[in-house]
Amino acid sequence: DTSLDFQEIEQESYQKFSVQENMIVKIRPEWNNFDDYLQAMSSKYRVRAKRAFKKGKLIEKKELSLDEIDQYNDRIFELYQNIVKHAPFNTLFLNERYFYGLKEYLKDNFKLTGYFIEGKLIGFYTLIFGKNDVDAHFLGLDNAYNNKHQVYLNMLYDMIRASIDSGKKEVIMARTALEIKSSVGAEPFGMFVYTKFQNPIINTFLKRFANDWITPAKWTQRKPFK
Repeated sequence: DTSLDFQEIEQESYQKFSVQENMIVKIRPEWNNFDDYLQAMSSKYRVRAKRAFKKGKLIEKKELSLDEIDQYNDRIFELYQNIVKHAPFNTLFLNERYFYGLKEYLKDNFKLTGYFIEGKLIGFYTLIFGKNDVDAHFLGLDNAYNNKHQVYLNMLYDMIRASIDSGKKEVIMARTALEIKSSVGAEPFGMFVYTKFQNPIINTFLKRFANDWITPAKWTQRKPFK
């Protein structure tokens, strides 16, 4: 938050580092439904969206209840791990019962939507609903289905659809797959961290070299709207 004053922290020898941007879709006031969102796109990106919908027409989408999350728990965790093991960097690993526990605690403010093809769970995404925003939480998918059925891209569109339908102001899509998220309307918002070691020698070393180590990836931002 650039409105906050971090001058005092910087005076205490904390080092500021930029990290990968957070991707956020701002829901425009005139988007009363998902079709309004599509109509705001340029022809190129609207055609792209409709192509993804066509490729995903065999996908059956279902919001899972607490009991159904329990029923599919092993498969859900397997699909989540498919994403984790291909991630270039990961700071945490979820407990196998994480999604069940989150649904049990947050109830209707947490939604896990399963993607099925011929009765098989091939992907899922999760959303956490706040007062004014929706947090696109963890997801999982079977890579064998992704390209043919445009699974991931359909998930992004469905996240936006759910956010518009629930009357929220933005969708927080996090800091991965930046280019494809920008193609559905997400914009980058800068993020940074402050770090300090108690050892002054290490802290000096950090200041000199950490910017070479912590470098956000370069990517091409897409502009889907007219």
